[in-house]
Amino acid sequence: MKTTIKFFVAAIAMLATGFTSMAQDRDAIRSTIEEVGHCRNVAITASNGDIALFGENEYIAQGCPEDLLSVLNQLHEEGHYIDDVQLTEKGRWVVLVNNNDAVYGPGLPETLIDALKYCNENDMVVLTIAINDSGDWILGTKENGLTSSDDEMTQWLAAMVEKYGTLYTACLTEDNLIATFEKGFASLTDIQEDLLKALQETDMDVIRLKVASDGAWFFADAEGKNNYKM
Repeated sequence: MKTTIKFFVAAIAMLATGFTSMAQDRDAIRSTIEEVGHCRNVAITASNGDIALFGENEYIAQGCPEDLLSVLNQLHEEGHYIDDVQLTEKGRWVVLVNNNDAVYGPGLPETLIDALKYCNENDMVVLTIAINDSGDWILGTKENGLTSSDDEMTQWLAAMVEKYGTLYTACLTEDNLIATFEKGFASLTDIQEDLLKALQETDMDVIRLKVASDGAWFFADAEGKNNYKM
């Protein structure tokens, strides 16, 4: 049965992992990734927390907004697949659940909320989502292709699809858009040198990519093989 997308404001905070340190101290995140041996996705910020996702709905989080942590704990307890978490420095967040469900906090653009509802109501599979604090957003689906908050951004992504093939994922920061594709990657502006080198040298199909404003980055393939600087 399809789950209706909902606006969720948690009444209480349940810190499922017990980590509440600042985002810059990522020792617990790094050590857990190393111990588990794989990590399929993260959410990383300079000052608003970090999350790493494992398996179907296992996660470790530290320093994140309490309403987001409550949602993650609830999804974990109910056995839902946590596909992606988008988190910004100013506290905007959205969690992709299963194929096309979403739970989101305050401040998400209404146009994105409408697009997510449309995907849910029409059983579309969401492949990638990206947001930032400027109100920009990108949404890619298996059935309906690409849409975004800006026509020029949509046109640029479409042109890159023509050049590099299927879009795998997109990452929005406050000053850049980086996207990975079947046959490569592209960005609107320069990519920091260490991440650029890592993307050039990897043999992975990069289906998840996250970049934080403090220079931290992470990318992974469908099996959870990953590379990062955090």
